[in-house]
Amino acid sequence: MLIYCLCGRKADQGWALDYLEYVNVFDHEISLLIRLCYDIGSQFITMGDEIMAQDILPINNALRYYNWGKTLFVRAKELDKKGFNRVSIAETRIVEAERRMKKTAKSSEEKPIESEDEASTMSEPCV
Repeated sequence: MLIYCLCGRKADQGWALDYLEYVNVFDHEISLLIRLCYDIGSQFITMGDEIMAQDILPINNALRYYNWGKTLFVRAKELDKKGFNRVSIAETRIVEAERRMKKTAKSSEEKPIESEDEASTMSEPCV
């Protein structure tokens, strides 16, 4: 667990030295916002990766996490011109999720439905 702290005066940050493992101290709100965007975006990417790794359907849930991660990375990059660009990480995951969704949709279209009862019990994936 990590605690984010906004402390306007660098001289007042001495108390945090004992907690460097748990506390990130920022002296400017933009720096804090950039870090939050990167960290929350990374968490969304991780959550999407977990869905993809476990092959849990519907994959569109992973896609939703990847898109939120990308959105946060884009916002962070707009504020942090010289920082590491993580947008491409999210875009790569989005492409993979979309590819897998198309593959899943194609294979389910090719699978014949044997009875009308089976057809009536099939439902759309949760959104």
